[in-house]
Amino acid sequence: MRCIFTIVGIWLVAAPAMAQNSRVTIAAGATAQPATTSFTDITTFPYFAETARTEGTYRVGDGVAFDIGGTVRVWRGLGVGLAVTRATREAESETSVSFPHPFYFGMNRSGTWSSTALDRSERGVHLSAAWQLVDAPRFGVAVFGGPSLFSFEQAVVDEVEVIQSYPYDTIDARLVTGTIDASAVGFHAGVDLGWFFTRHIGVGRLLRFTSATKKGMRIGEGDPFDLKLGGMQGGGGIRLRF
Repeated sequence: MRCIFTIVGIWLVAAPAMAQNSRVTIAAGATAQPATTSFTDITTFPYFAETARTEGTYRVGDGVAFDIGGTVRVWRGLGVGLAVTRATREAESETSVSFPHPFYFGMNRSGTWSSTALDRSERGVHLSAAWQLVDAPRFGVAVFGGPSLFSFEQAVVDEVEVIQSYPYDTIDARLVTGTIDASAVGFHAGVDLGWFFTRHIGVGRLLRFTSATKKGMRIGEGDPFDLKLGGMQGGGGIRLRF
């Protein structure tokens, strides 16, 4: 990070003498999204005159996002940008259950089961106000930020089917998976650096932080929970400017 700021500082001094004045910049590439998150789903319901409880704890790992976008300069260094990202993140869960005994009051039977391959797909549309700090023949630096619209699909344990037999002292379970989906509004901010081989073609590095929270999500008849989206993204790809 210190190296980036050093490069930016040097080019900020040199930029006025080497203005490129490009109007349109197009970027495409891939970014790593190392952020992890978690959420918990709890469901309670009547069962043999008592209360049964299931609790699913989900761990969402990092992922890879594919990114494409463009910026149009509208006045001096100020531009308006739009980018679209799609990230896939692996997730897994542990589901703990507690079911009352059908014959004995206060004798709950419990167990914990794991489920994998509960992937999440996140799509983000990012509308930016961008400021071109440097627009030199071989180098460009822009900072940007603004609102983001996320949509997502998350695979979850949708139902717990209890397997039991006489004398009902223990239980087993089959986890039935499903999908939840929704959208949420958040924000983003970042910096883009480009190195150009010719007047119009080059490569670049992107560092962007995105964040949104979808409140009140439910799985079936479970309690509401908050689901966090986005995170830090860093990567690179091709750059075109005109």
